[in-house]
Amino acid sequence: MSMKDFKTYFKERFRADLSTFLSTIPNTSRYHNNIGNRDEITIQLERLTSNHKHLDFLSMGTKLNFAHALFWTILVDMTMYSHFKLFYNSFRKVTYYPKLIGNCPGGCYHHYHPRNIYYQMELINEDETIKALILPTMAFMKLEIESFLTEYLPEINISDFLNKIDKELL
Repeated sequence: MSMKDFKTYFKERFRADLSTFLSTIPNTSRYHNNIGNRDEITIQLERLTSNHKHLDFLSMGTKLNFAHALFWTILVDMTMYSHFKLFYNSFRKVTYYPKLIGNCPGGCYHHYHPRNIYYQMELINEDETIKALILPTMAFMKLEIESFLTEYLPEINISDFLNKIDKELL
């Protein structure tokens, strides 16, 4: 995958693919934490597996780009929630990003790190690390994060936010 391919995918196709993916998931799973309000989109880990076929509409070449984009989306949401809670409601109003949760029974009220996306989608082999896998996307996504924060949440120190992101990538 070239960086250009990911950049183009992220800017031009990811939102549509995410919407298609989410539309295939039953409401009880997609809005697991509050089906009445539907104020929080949830993706249960199993929904990313080939068993459920929710991602079958993506070509093999597109699946890795989708995984990268979903990884960053969930990582940014998780970082905002964990480290910048004061701004989280403002962030949610602009983004409405999904949460990655476990499977029922037992794991469905636990949030999972987005590194699990690659394992569930079977896109990583034993020799790879997540950091090596996402390295080609890192510079571009950090610029995207910086641009987003500058426009929507200028109160947040960009260096602080990116440092928290870096700690999550270890």
